[in-house]
Amino acid sequence: MNRKDEDTLDLGTGDTAEETRFSLVTCLEDERTGCVAGQVPDGSVFLYVTNGEILAAHSAFDGDRLIRRLACWPDTTPAMVTEARAWLARGESLSDTLFSVAPEEIGARLLAERFRENVYRFVGSAVNADFEPMEAIFVDNIQVGHESRRLIEELLTLWSEQTAIEQGAAEITVRRHRPPADGDEDALLLLNTWSDGTLAEVLDRSPLEPGRTLEVINRLRAIGSLELIGAGESAGTDEVPVHQAWPSRPDSGVFGGHVDDEMGAFADHDTVREGGTFVSNLLDKVEVGVGEPVAGQGDDRDTLPGRDRNTPVMVIETVEADQATAKQAVSLNFSGPRLEDEDARIKVGVLNEVLAAVCAALDETHGPGRGASRVQLVVEGSPVPFSVLFKGCELGAAGTLSVDAVIRNLYRRPPAEHRHLINRGFLDLIERSLSVANDEVETDRFESLLESVAGYQGKIRV
Repeated sequence: MNRKDEDTLDLGTGDTAEETRFSLVTCLEDERTGCVAGQVPDGSVFLYVTNGEILAAHSAFDGDRLIRRLACWPDTTPAMVTEARAWLARGESLSDTLFSVAPEEIGARLLAERFRENVYRFVGSAVNADFEPMEAIFVDNIQVGHESRRLIEELLTLWSEQTAIEQGAAEITVRRHRPPADGDEDALLLLNTWSDGTLAEVLDRSPLEPGRTLEVINRLRAIGSLELIGAGESAGTDEVPVHQAWPSRPDSGVFGGHVDDEMGAFADHDTVREGGTFVSNLLDKVEVGVGEPVAGQGDDRDTLPGRDRNTPVMVIETVEADQATAKQAVSLNFSGPRLEDEDARIKVGVLNEVLAAVCAALDETHGPGRGASRVQLVVEGSPVPFSVLFKGCELGAAGTLSVDAVIRNLYRRPPAEHRHLINRGFLDLIERSLSVANDEVETDRFESLLESVAGYQGKIRV
């Protein structure tokens, strides 16, 4: 039976977190729509998936945790906390509650952090996974703009770095030394909410979720801004072993058991590959090229029809996955590369070209200044998931946004979110701006506008 068509799917025994992560991976790769549930030490976490992405992440204690984070947030008043509790007691959703009692920026940040924390706990510790198919996802706190595969990898790495010190939080003392460099807003936010104390106290008083708080603490510890007294020498700072965020199928009867000798004959164990292309699927070893590709070397495949013996081939070796060699190997992930600063700036340039063209068309129709003022309203009306990109951004006289301002806003979000956030956010803004132009300029002028900006989708999605 096709798993997608089953009413309920037991994804396996899930005795280990690795098996549960594999269950989540299976649902994403099969592009199922529904809820993946898993048991974490303090309850259950529910991830809602569709089209290969995690759209929402809930737990039974979301309300209490969000109220706690809101209470610790700077400038939050007791009246706001009391009102939020009353809203939740009436059965209101988390989103409606936070956006009603707190500024939009704070509400959006707290909801995004709660989503991330639930995914963090799931990929790090959840067991006993089950999947329940759904026709569509209509739940609270839907989050977009991230790349789920990259997010899972990032959070699993953080879990491996942070779980040891979190387990000993009551016995670890946090001592501050010097403030961090300007620009680390999360670090400044955290440092302004507590004085020296135990790590458990810091986690309790932090306006950030525990996983994010530990990430910031490790970052501050690495640059000497604070010290963890009582933590092991290696806790949170030494190199972390290479992890396979997308685990191989566990040796379980549910997934077909061990690979037998007959099927093992189809496994990929090549040691010489054409053109220097290779992929590592090992947990603790990676494959790296030895020297430059050399023509005239190879094996039995030289006799295959169409195979040119002079085609350069690269001999590769399997070596221990230390930090130096890992950089030479192909990344173990199923997602696109991280968005580089130069690429992000190019995408902002494409966005500005379209916005400037829209403003010019509106100015021709309604007079100078109309375009910038009209499109500015479109920018300010961006949906909550994308509004972080354009916070504080104003169009200049030419109808363009400050590249530096947009990039600064982008970097306030985790790196795993950058590519999808900028792609979706920019396309959303462009489409809404073009819709305004379609409504307000003559047909011929609008068609001319479309011709002048043709190809923007491909340029932004690169």
